[in-house]
Amino acid sequence: MLMKWQKPLIIIAAVVFFLTALTVYVNRVILPVQAKKFVTSQAEAFLKRKVEFEALHFNWVKGFIIEKLKIYQKGSQDQVFLQAERLSFGLIVIPGTKQYKITIPFVNLEHPFVHIIRQGPNEWNFSDLLAAPPAKAGGLPVTVTVAGININNGQVRINDISNGRNWTEILDDLNLKISLSYKGIAFDVSASLPRTQGLITAQGYYQPLNRDLHADVDLKNIRPAEYLRFLPPVE
Repeated sequence: MLMKWQKPLIIIAAVVFFLTALTVYVNRVILPVQAKKFVTSQAEAFLKRKVEFEALHFNWVKGFIIEKLKIYQKGSQDQVFLQAERLSFGLIVIPGTKQYKITIPFVNLEHPFVHIIRQGPNEWNFSDLLAAPPAKAGGLPVTVTVAGININNGQVRINDISNGRNWTEILDDLNLKISLSYKGIAFDVSASLPRTQGLITAQGYYQPLNRDLHADVDLKNIRPAEYLRFLPPVE
């Protein structure tokens, strides 16, 4: 006869065994083949860019993990727009009768690289993504909420080729943390500029509702005049 204190332990052990077996099955059977093809095709259809990655697996703590992610420039098979050693994120999907709600509690990017190209006064190599139509699932609109973004040891290459220019800047050692809540958007960012031995650090928060910005910014060896070109024209 089981003691009272033994029953909860048996239940916990059964749940742990079930979750472990489910995780092994998902990572060895579903994600490596079926889910990988589905995610790749859906990402390429949405981004209008070639997408590839080495592996996809799931962890109950780290969420979904994508290894060796590469997203190529639009219309290119070999020029990279974004790549990362590892992308991990949480995912909560809430179906509804009028819309789907997707909550992403966290997004972590490890060692990402992004190549940004300014092609015209108001044209960038990602402009089409900003103008993309809202996502839908089963004919219903999808709303996506991201609660937090973390970027570790990233690099951004910026090229300005508009109007015959050939200007390049590199942001190295980029670390970014963004937290979103009802209070606003808190951010903490740092990056170095090898070309000028510059350094950028900024901490603060932004409230979109009243456009209230509070930030503590520290700049070292930065030439602000070089970046005035990116400001929108004054009407």
